[in-house]
This record gives sequence, C-alpha cells and structure tokens, in this order.
Amino acid sequence: MTKTVLATMVQAQVINYPEYMKSLWTKSAAEAINIAEEAEKRRQSDMQSQRDHEQQMQQQAMEAQDKREQTIHDRVVQLKQMDIDAAYERSLVDAMQFANQKDIDQDNINDDLELKEKEIEATREENNKNRILQLEIQAKQIAADLIQAKLKASTDLKKNKNKTSTK
Repeated sequence: MTKTVLATMVQAQVINYPEYMKSLWTKSAAEAINIAEEAEKRRQSDMQSQRDHEQQMQQQAMEAQDKREQTIHDRVVQLKQMDIDAAYERSLVDAMQFANQKDIDQDNINDDLELKEKEIEATREENNKNRILQLEIQAKQIAADLIQAKLKASTDLKKNKNKTSTK
C-alpha cells in the first residue's frame, strides 16, 4: 500500500499508528491483508463497545428516572396521608371546642389544661404544615433533578451519536 493511503486511513481512524507502521514494513500482500483484517476486527469491537456503553447509559438514565418518579409518587401519597391526618385532628379539636363551649367551667376540668391542649394541637398543625411545605419543596427539587437528568441523558446520547457518525 502507498504511504498516502495509509496516512489517510490513520487520519480517518480506520487503522491506528502501530498498524500503520506494520503496513509500511510488510513484505507481502497477505501480511497487509492480515493487518487490515485485524484493524477491522478492532474497529468493529470498538464500535460494539461504544454501542454497549450507550445502551448502558440509557438504561441507567431510565432507571434513575423510574426511581425519581417513584419517589415523587411516594411523597405525594405521604402528603395526602398527612392532609387526612391533619383534617382528622382538626375535627377532633373542633368537636372538643364545641363540647367545651357548652360546658365551660362545668366539666370540672382545669381551664389551663384545656388551653394547653389547644396550644399543643395548634403547634401540631403548624408542624404538619411545615412538613407538608418541606415535602412539596423536595418534590419540586426532585422534579427539577429529573428534568436535568433527562436533558443530560439526551445531550450525552446526541454527543455519542455525533462521535459515532464522524467515525
């Protein structure tokens, strides 16, 4: 083979530099064919490795997306349960308030104790609201992370396709 053809093959990454040197010093066409076949096998193996890597990256991105979606779903369920629990506790307080309105100082219960129970309930509701807000913030952060991961996976796939198409 001529040096210019071999140099072009090196530039096109069809063969690597050691294969270029071997081809320059071959004594027969059979040796040159063997070198070319080995180069083709290596190139095919490299392409398969690249495809396997791209598939693995895509699979990991999909698994991460599934995990994030499951986490968001779990958080939503948890928030709904907290809403139900808070509504139940509010109804208990309302019932207690209603009962106490009709029985102020006639039930032989210390008014300070009743007031303290109401304060505890108000604190509990405030804590529940804060937890709900925190979970909503976390859910939004997870959604933002999910979008960012999708964009990164899409960018990586495009880059890998561009690399493969230029070879």
